[in-house]
Amino acid sequence: MKASTNNQNMNAAIPGSCLREFLVRAFEQVFSKLLADAGTRALLPFLLLTCLSGKAHALSCAQPKLDEAIITNSVAVFEGVAGDKHGLTWLQKASVQKERLTGRFAGVENLSVYDFRVTKNWKGVTAGQTVSILFNTAWGDNYVPGANFLIVSPQQISDMYWTPLCGNSIDLEWARKNGVMEVLEEVIGIGQQIKIVAKDRACQSAQDCTAVITHCGACDCGTPVNVVAAGKYKEQLQQFCAINRLIENCEIVCETYVPACEEGLCR
Repeated sequence: MKASTNNQNMNAAIPGSCLREFLVRAFEQVFSKLLADAGTRALLPFLLLTCLSGKAHALSCAQPKLDEAIITNSVAVFEGVAGDKHGLTWLQKASVQKERLTGRFAGVENLSVYDFRVTKNWKGVTAGQTVSILFNTAWGDNYVPGANFLIVSPQQISDMYWTPLCGNSIDLEWARKNGVMEVLEEVIGIGQQIKIVAKDRACQSAQDCTAVITHCGACDCGTPVNVVAAGKYKEQLQQFCAINRLIENCEIVCETYVPACEEGLCR
């Protein structure tokens, strides 16, 4: 993942400098653990080749590639703003040790928790809430406060969402420029508290399209959908709101929805 200064993470690095940084970090911070742990030790050849190739991708080891399997197996996917960084509580440390995460990395002393404000929910969380992100800083990487990220978490540990080294969390701007959001729309769908999948937005003309509300408190100006599938999502929202009792009153002004069919999808 890219957790340094936005686009600078994608810049090529001088091979020699990258190699020196790799050796210093490996020997000074994690060498003893790498020798003891087969999983982490297996990353060494890949990291070395990455440095020698002249490209440095902080945290992700390579450019992340989200697909349906990764998204489906993730417990949370969301866009958010990084906030404060702090250490783990004793309860959080106990949960981490129970999951044996420290055996794969340099130890619980190198784990940090970051507060993240969710700006857009794709899966597993709610827009507007603040969540705790667990991350390993043994290699000196951090989430920059105030920066926007797409967080992809494969596991929830206690009250924290785990984002591993070489994971799929990424700088939000990079994700938008490299087709990641289109993959999310295809797999998860669009909308707020309920999601409309791509197949239910298929169209041949604007007459095939309408909009439905996807938020319990009507904090929503409508999400495009094929007219045939609209009833299904209205029913889904009714059932969702009845079970979750998530009702928010919003004062928003919505423009009149004008259906459009672009590239075979209602938009």
